[in-house]
Amino acid sequence: MQIHTLPAIIDRRKKRLGRGDGSGKGSKSGHGTSRHQGAREKIPTHFEGGQNRLVKKFPYLRGKSKNKSVQDIIALPTRVLRFFDKDEEVSVRTLYAKGFLPARKGLSVKLYAQGEVPNAVKIQVRVTKGAAELITKAGGTILS
Repeated sequence: MQIHTLPAIIDRRKKRLGRGDGSGKGSKSGHGTSRHQGAREKIPTHFEGGQNRLVKKFPYLRGKSKNKSVQDIIALPTRVLRFFDKDEEVSVRTLYAKGFLPARKGLSVKLYAQGEVPNAVKIQVRVTKGAAELITKAGGTILS
């Protein structure tokens, strides 16, 4: 048996740790996240390594809209009232049932004046001044 006839045994050499950042195994030398800041439990998500938080850099924006609730207001024209019968109540629930509103919680509806109001209906949503005039002119009532 001669050396050149032996089968090639290829063993990959283990990558040596701690030989600089360019080797891919430097900087903490492959010890995982057990020895630096990522191993600590209570680091706030806004922490930026000692520099000021992003929120602190914009002092006038700090308290804006912090305590305001977000409310979606959908404006509907008064011409949708032609799909309601006489003395029928117009509420968020009935508008949703007739397909005028999407299926989302927390919606607020406001009627504005556009088109005519053919029927005397009972309104349980918010209305503009112009819409209120059209509704009362048609004999309807505004309950809210």
